Amino acid sequence: MIGRVTIESCRVPLAQVFTSLLIVLVLLTRSRWSEIAPVVATAFFAAGVFLAAVAALGRAWCSIYIAGYKGRVLVTEGPYSVCRNPLYFFSMLGGIGLGLTAKSLTVPLVFLGGFGLYYSLVIRREEQALRQAFGRDYDDYARVTPRFLPRLSSLREPLDYVVHPRIFREHLLSAAWFVWLIALVAVVEALHGALVLPNLLSLY
Repeated sequence: MIGRVTIESCRVPLAQVFTSLLIVLVLLTRSRWSEIAPVVATAFFAAGVFLAAVAALGRAWCSIYIAGYKGRVLVTEGPYSVCRNPLYFFSMLGGIGLGLTAKSLTVPLVFLGGFGLYYSLVIRREEQALRQAFGRDYDDYARVTPRFLPRLSSLREPLDYVVHPRIFREHLLSAAWFVWLIALVAVVEALHGALVLPNLLSLY
């Protein structure tokens, strides 16, 4: 049985820090692209909405398989058959998407840099804990499953799967945040346009 405290201690809620950083940047800055190339700004926003939607759906998909099993079972099916860290992968897509909805390249790049530095360490620490818990089973799984970037050709899904509704419902709330934050970005942009919020800096 895996030590839940050990695994969870690796997962300091840095996603909240990233989200706070994104919100501060969006609150105090304005998209330079909206001023010089509105079509490009609109394209960024559309791409961001798409990525955030993929992230929300992807995290919900992961939650079906991991909710109620984390720390007790080595999950290797569904999204966990295409990569070993699908929750982190979809979180990365969501963060990039939210940055793009601000019609900026700077915000998603800042997010991506911080995400890469931190979660590369988290993933390695979690892998150590999983090896201690599951031994050869995890080594066999790691040999055939990519660490981070999904390989869709490896997808395996069971005909039936037992889902824990209460835990799954709690996981869904974290997936929904990506969609809710898009609405927040849109409101903030409207407040910038009405000069209610200051534009301290224009970001590309």
